[in-house]
Amino acid sequence: MDPNISLNDVDGDLVSDVSAYRRLIGLLMYVTLSRPYISFAVNKLSQFMTKLQTPHLNDVHQVLQYLKFSPALGI
Repeated sequence: MDPNISLNDVDGDLVSDVSAYRRLIGLLMYVTLSRPYISFAVNKLSQFMTKLQTPHLNDVHQVLQYLKFSPALGI
């Protein structure tokens, strides 16, 4: 994730079901124990738990796709 990208809580549409997002962020926080290089992205995305927008959900899906297609990377 590019550190210069500014995520905010005004772009995009509100997502009504926040429970799936919270569950995914919790799982990603657990994964950061074995893959600390994703901790910046997970920390940035966890800041939007209350006002979830569609771009945030798309970014979480991108992190999951990255983890899916890079299983050999690790500590």
